Amino acid sequence: MRAAASSAAATAVRREAQPAQREAQAEDEFERRLTGDFGVSTEEEALANGADPAHIEELKEVAGIGAPFTPTPAWAPLMAAVPVADLDDADAAPGLYHSDDYATLTLVQDCAASASDYDNSTEFWLPAIADDGGITRFAGMNLAVMTSGTMFVHEAEISGYVRDSEGNWIAS
Repeated sequence: MRAAASSAAATAVRREAQPAQREAQAEDEFERRLTGDFGVSTEEEALANGADPAHIEELKEVAGIGAPFTPTPAWAPLMAAVPVADLDDADAAPGLYHSDDYATLTLVQDCAASASDYDNSTEFWLPAIADDGGITRFAGMNLAVMTSGTMFVHEAEISGYVRDSEGNWIAS
């Protein structure tokens, strides 16, 4: 019984922490978008430099600032995938396609115009099994691909690691 009570308490703590974690992620995303669009890291700096307040509000909405927390499984985006047989190479519709055996996913999106084109990039997260048996994020990146096939990784994260001053991944 003691183990069950501990497990239930740990689950309750995780559920309470998730909205705070989502809020922190939204703040990080908002800062990243401010930096990309205006070269500053705060709303106050952007407004002081003449940014349109409506554009700032749009960035907040896109980043998820103030959005209610709704937990979704890490695999939820896969539910929208359609069979790769539906992919028309001559006129590819944006979306996510899966192979017959679900071993390969193909993401069709607009190509990036340049290396700094965040609007035409996609965030990818690789799942891992958490200590509690659930699914968690292991590694992720924001990736853009140009028409030439050149790929740009705008940002990358690995759970439990940070980059040192030379760009090497080290345990955090």
